[in-house]
Parts: sequence; structure tokens; C-alpha cells
Amino acid sequence: MKVITKSKDEGLLLAELENAISELFEKYKQDAHALTLMGDLDKSRVYNGIANQLDHLLKGGA
Repeated sequence: MKVITKSKDEGLLLAELENAISELFEKYKQDAHALTLMGDLDKSRVYNGIANQLDHLLKGGA
């Protein structure tokens, strides 16, 4: 049985990755809202879809 351990560097990289994904999620969510207000519903749906996928990743989905 192989034991998997995380090094300190890996933990920092994962935290940075999570932070970057979180920032992208917020950006796409805000942009989707702005596009809806401008009446560009097709683009808004695409941006919402991307935001939902990023949110799914943040919650541990693959």
C-alpha cells in the first residue's frame, strides 16, 4: 500500500490554484450578469455555463 503525502509546496500550489479558480468564477459570474443586462443572452448563457463548471471544480467535482 502506497501512502500519498502532500509536501508544503504542493499545498501552496493547490491553494493558489483554488484562489485563481475562485477569481475566475467571480469574473465569469459578474460578466454573465453584465451581458444579461446588455441583452446578450446567448453570451450570458455561455459565461454562466463556464462559471458553473468552475464552481463545480471548487466544490471538488472533476
